[in-house]
Amino acid sequence: MPYIDADYYNDEFMGTPVDEADLPRFIRRASDTIDMVTRYKIKDFDTLTDLQKSLVKKAVASQVEYIEIAGGVEELLGDNLQSVTVGKFSAGKGQASQNMGCNLHRR
Repeated sequence: MPYIDADYYNDEFMGTPVDEADLPRFIRRASDTIDMVTRYKIKDFDTLTDLQKSLVKKAVASQVEYIEIAGGVEELLGDNLQSVTVGKFSAGKGQASQNMGCNLHRR
């Protein structure tokens, strides 16, 4: 369930301009992200306090703005990963074919 609409994003939050065709999708994605981050504890938005509603709306609008600045949903979900580190291990794109294009490095 989207927690904001285009009017809130554009007029109240005054976020970075987003193409009118993309905005509903970005709002839906951002709302889903906030649900995930809050571990789906928002069961009924209307029962939240005014402060809680305001904070959720700002969080969603901020996430929409982040999606726009990052280049859109496709850019965020795309195959643009160059490297990743988890604990003491690091993986990155490289030349080694035996590693299927990835080199693993132990730190």
